[in-house]
Amino acid sequence: MLPRQIVRKVISKFTDKTITTQGNERINQVTSMFFEQVMGDLNAYAEHAGRDVVISGDVELLMHRQGQLSDTSSVEALAHDFLPRELYDRICVSALANNELYPDKEDDWI
Repeated sequence: MLPRQIVRKVISKFTDKTITTQGNERINQVTSMFFEQVMGDLNAYAEHAGRDVVISGDVELLMHRQGQLSDTSSVEALAHDFLPRELYDRICVSALANNELYPDKEDDWI
């Protein structure tokens, strides 16, 4: 079950309306069903590939199938749009490189 504060924080990104206790309970039910389905799909991808672990490529494949990613969008763009800055900084490559993109000169990689 998701804490009420987290549900409120997520909802506040999309609307300024409040949610009732009954609405919060329903969100928790739907969220649980969603994550069960996601984990089932990720497990199937890993098993199909003959692996015992789910890798980031499995998650990206699922996000493509769900329409969250496309050829013109990226995980980093979604993270930037929806995650708090402290979490975005933990996964963004340029943030992990102290905002320095490598190679720093065009000829360094030729």
